[in-house]
Amino acid sequence: MKVFHCKWPNKYDSKNNEFEYRCGTDVFETYYKDWDPDFKNYLNHINEINDPILKHISIYFVQHYINGYRYYHESGSNHRNTACQYLKHWLQEKKDLFTYGETCQTKIDLWDKVIGNLWNVLKNQYTVQDFYGKNPWCKKTPLSEKTEYPRELPPFNCEESLAQEPSSADPSSKSVPTECNCQNVDPVLTPPLDQAPEKDLTKNIAVTSVYPNDVLVQKTRYA
Repeated sequence: MKVFHCKWPNKYDSKNNEFEYRCGTDVFETYYKDWDPDFKNYLNHINEINDPILKHISIYFVQHYINGYRYYHESGSNHRNTACQYLKHWLQEKKDLFTYGETCQTKIDLWDKVIGNLWNVLKNQYTVQDFYGKNPWCKKTPLSEKTEYPRELPPFNCEESLAQEPSSADPSSKSVPTECNCQNVDPVLTPPLDQAPEKDLTKNIAVTSVYPNDVLVQKTRYA
């Protein structure tokens, strides 16, 4: 069986870089720990986003877009276009999740505003020279794919928020009442100290029978 090995692209010399769809996470990483120096230029846009999920998506979108430019702006147009398609496929998936398959208009409007603004800023900063002049390395196109949910599913609640979600409080953090309202509880009467409790005149005595596995219990009454 032939084993395929991804070619690690050169970030500082992109002329010979080739994009392989199955190697996309080498460039568009799943989890970032190091960020491009240009990332700080977009912090003002990102910090204005209040929705935490959309902010997370925007952070990754900015870094992905910059990475695509770094690795493929001088590559062949076919590899650059394939990398662009990969990025837009990733963004399409995130839009579908965020907007509940485009069933929530408020989330669609928020997506179009936030991601649309980022697209407009990024496309003017990371351009390549082609036959038509300078153009974005990855052009903005409509993202129209969406999930078609089963009819049996109820509609999503688009107005839900994190504040409305039920929370499971830590039981140890709950206060325990130290006083008890015992007005409706019958008092327990205790016998006088000089009155000894009655003896139980009946006592169980275990007697072993002649059969090793049988135990007979007899009751003996004391006079």
